Amino acid sequence: MNGSVHYFFRGVVALMFLASGLPAEDSSEADQAPSKTSEFDPIQKEDYAKIPSFFYFDYKGDPQPGKRLWLRVDERSWIERYPNGLESRFKMVGRAVIKGTTGTIVVKVEGNPAKTLVPNDGRFQCFIADKESIPPVFAIRWLMPPGMDWRGLAAMKCVH
Repeated sequence: MNGSVHYFFRGVVALMFLASGLPAEDSSEADQAPSKTSEFDPIQKEDYAKIPSFFYFDYKGDPQPGKRLWLRVDERSWIERYPNGLESRFKMVGRAVIKGTTGTIVVKVEGNPAKTLVPNDGRFQCFIADKESIPPVFAIRWLMPPGMDWRGLAAMKCVH
């Protein structure tokens, strides 16, 4: 995928944030997660009891507004299911504390970028808050230049 396509994806996500009315959160160095997946804390055996196995959130932007279902399929991967049944696969890369909340970082590794508007190269990161987090928030960020800070995308619902 060439650079102009990456900037297109980034622009689409920026427009989604503007359309959703989500505020840009301020950030400090202490609140920022590492930018490389190798710098996240490793997932320990005892962490799996804290990591949800299912949740959904309501998404208002494109593509496909509606419920986004997330299912942990094994100890290393998640599936995101769109309202029309389209699926993307995410790989768990580690643990982090974002804005005072502990959770798991995942990166998109499979799915149709033309339909999801997100590439499969790992530069789109998602934060899945632990089961007991109050409130459980799903957050995202891009690692491509100039990048962005973590932003809450939606409240996680029906967290199990």
